[in-house]
Amino acid sequence: MVNLNKGILASLYIPFPTHREQVQIEERLNDMEKDQIKLWQQLDKLKCSKIGLMQDLLTGNVRVTALLND
Repeated sequence: MVNLNKGILASLYIPFPTHREQVQIEERLNDMEKDQIKLWQQLDKLKCSKIGLMQDLLTGNVRVTALLND
């Protein structure tokens, strides 16, 4: 903006959370990040299990003919 200057910016009121609120926000974000990491690890384990099961099925190590009869 052409008219924007230090005086205008200095007159703006920008609210900030208190230090206590900032700490609470940080704690919640850290907890969420830890939960997200756990979920990604679970997803990786499930993907590995899927790959293993698919290999067993495709190589014939696990028979599915009994399931086809049902």
